Amino acid sequence: MDGEAGSGNAHGQMLADGSQVYFEELLRRRLMECGWCDQMRMICKEVINEKGKKISVDELLAEVSSRARTMVPMSVKRELLQKVKNHLLNQAGYYNRTTNKTHEVD
Repeated sequence: MDGEAGSGNAHGQMLADGSQVYFEELLRRRLMECGWCDQMRMICKEVINEKGKKISVDELLAEVSSRARTMVPMSVKRELLQKVKNHLLNQAGYYNRTTNKTHEVD
């Protein structure tokens, strides 16, 4: 195990190996595919119409962010969680030590 993987900083490891960009793009694709982005666009328009056109971006985010999180489909959350978990375990050498599996992660 290299020093970075052993440091316990999964976020730093994912930044260093470039996998964070892969997972962010996967999340964007899945949210587009399930219609979440369209739903959020409509909700934002509703809030802007209710609060007035002079609402700031920070106010809009405060208004919709908790709703946005709850509207992410559980299937998307599960898929991303499983892929990140498998990637981190693979990077830590877990699969190579405990099974004969080898995984390639982008």
